[in-house]
Amino acid sequence: MARLGDGGSGASKRILDGMATATRRRRGLTAREREVLTLLARGYTGEEVARQLQVSAETVRAHVRNSVTKLHARTRLHAVVLALQRGEITLE
Repeated sequence: MARLGDGGSGASKRILDGMATATRRRRGLTAREREVLTLLARGYTGEEVARQLQVSAETVRAHVRNSVTKLHARTRLHAVVLALQRGEITLE
């Protein structure tokens, strides 16, 4: 009988792969969240970010909210600082 961690069983491998994917989703920022934070770091307002990305201001706010949560930040500025420090975004 295959053990869960040895990758022998197809079902076991799928379970482990699914768990790894879920963990990555919880921890890392999405490409769009990084894009929003990068523009904020460059001095864009939320409205300007929305126009630049051709999305609504509410969508930008949702990406910021998700970023703040994922980074365990207190504010959107704190999220930008943490993302820069952690290498999630750059100013280049």
